[in-house]
Amino acid sequence: MTAGDKESARTILGKTRGIPCFAMLADEEGMAWGCGFGILEEDHMGIFGVVTHPSVRNQGIASKLVGHLLGWGRDRGAQQAYLQVSIHNLPAMGLYKKLGFEEKYLYWYRVKP
Repeated sequence: MTAGDKESARTILGKTRGIPCFAMLADEEGMAWGCGFGILEEDHMGIFGVVTHPSVRNQGIASKLVGHLLGWGRDRGAQQAYLQVSIHNLPAMGLYKKLGFEEKYLYWYRVKP
């Protein structure tokens, strides 16, 4: 992630109107296996930024993270969920399809040069 990407992410998160939830799964020594975050807005739970460490990919970490985030939202009144994922992230696209998500539309961010 570049400095520009980080600044864009800060700007986007700073304008979010909802209750954030951050999740992380780690080993016994505290080494992060994966993390992600969600935003609860009224009865919708948005899932964003789910990542896993390359050494533990394809071991169910992302599924567990998404499950925890969705459960947290459901416990607070979420009735529906949505997520954002890069169309080029084929493993994530497969995971989310397996979890019951389907593509509704494409998006992109615009940033000043």
